[in-house]
Amino acid sequence: GYIISFFKINPFIVTLSTMSIVRGATVLITNGRPIYGFPKGFTYLGSGTIGFLNCPILIAFFVTLIGIILLGKTRFGNYSIAMGCNEEALRRSGVNTNKYKTLIYILCGLCSGIAGLIISARLNTAEPLAGIGYEMDAIAAVVLGGTDMRGGKGSVIDTFIACLILGVINNGLRILSISSNYQQLLTGIIILVTVALSEYKQRMRIKTG
Repeated sequence: GYIISFFKINPFIVTLSTMSIVRGATVLITNGRPIYGFPKGFTYLGSGTIGFLNCPILIAFFVTLIGIILLGKTRFGNYSIAMGCNEEALRRSGVNTNKYKTLIYILCGLCSGIAGLIISARLNTAEPLAGIGYEMDAIAAVVLGGTDMRGGKGSVIDTFIACLILGVINNGLRILSISSNYQQLLTGIIILVTVALSEYKQRMRIKTG
């Protein structure tokens, strides 16, 4: 977040490069070997239940609720949406956009860390290369949830629903014993089609507006 905010580098480039750096460092530190032997209290986070719901589901609901409150009920959320619409105008109005942008990426990193903990707890192992390809699933959920890739429009609850839809689709493909390669193909198609439809609607809105 600091690099993106203060050095004005493209977010996608920074995200992909830092992901590659951290992933490479992880492989070097662990020699590419998974780490086992977690305590039962930790593995409960990934496979335990509270009532009739699994812990990962409860955590997902809780994080989604926090996201809804932050985006819709706080100054931080209002500034986040405003930055997507016109960051320069927000900056000229006296808002420290660098600070809020850095906070946004800190929250993204926190959510990624929580997801990593859940995966490790669920598998009862810390696999250095676990989660490869999940970044595309995340992008697919965001665009399918109606977030404008140019900024200024987005919904936490719609993104959460999109995650559920993608999860159901992927689980259905696994039940049907369809290769994971087709799952990746479907994810790419979903991203491409959704972004194309969003761009088309935006152009039609401009023409008619």
